[in-house]
Amino acid sequence: MCIRDRFSNMDSDSVQLNTGAYDFNENGKIDFADVTALYEEVN
Repeated sequence: MCIRDRFSNMDSDSVQLNTGAYDFNENGKIDFADVTALYEEVN
């Protein structure tokens, strides 16, 4: 799944119920900051 897909699907149950896999900034919730953190990590 690419970063654009993460942004498009960040409100889905499969993402929101798996914070351990998608919480890239480790603040306990899935939000736009996680997409930004992932983007910075891979670039």
